[in-house]
Amino acid sequence: VERIAVALWRQRRLVHAETASLSLTRQPKKVAGAVSSELGRSYGSEVEQDDLAPFDAESEAWSRNALAEIDSLEEFDIGSLEQRAPLVFAQLKSDAEEDQEEPAAFAESHKDGLSGYIVELILWCRLQIRDAEARPHILALAEQVRAKRLILPADTLELLARYQTTLDNQLYKALKALREAQEWRLKTLEAVELDQVGVVDDA
Repeated sequence: VERIAVALWRQRRLVHAETASLSLTRQPKKVAGAVSSELGRSYGSEVEQDDLAPFDAESEAWSRNALAEIDSLEEFDIGSLEQRAPLVFAQLKSDAEEDQEEPAAFAESHKDGLSGYIVELILWCRLQIRDAEARPHILALAEQVRAKRLILPADTLELLARYQTTLDNQLYKALKALREAQEWRLKTLEAVELDQVGVVDDA
């Protein structure tokens, strides 16, 4: 009975091992790596774990609106920026506060001054929009990778199958031994009972 219990416990443990193996292959880092490989992205442009979440809609909208504001500017100066591009000016002011500077001084610290700052902001906004547009495809591909990884690799499956076969054999042998022991016990008890009946009859 103890051997049967051990075999059953090991079979349950095998199920947990299979579940853990599947979970490991579906970790965000590994899924992101697989998506990068599918997209042919090289070092420096790989899909990151954060890319497996839906893109921030507010960030995308802000980037589009900021680009629209910049397109409406006729000249690049602090006054025009504050009046006609409030989103861009607010970003400039926020960046300047992080460096504990006034917006004008912070802008001038960039190469080409305020124009250089705006060019950097344009590039950043375009990158955000590009990522937002690419995200649905990345998410769909990531879901396909996760679905594919619901099946374990052949070597892992073979290892688990061999262990399952071993446990099945152990359980079969233990059950067989138990049945034989029960049959022997029943026969022994029947023999004792018959002897006892014979003694009573003789008396």
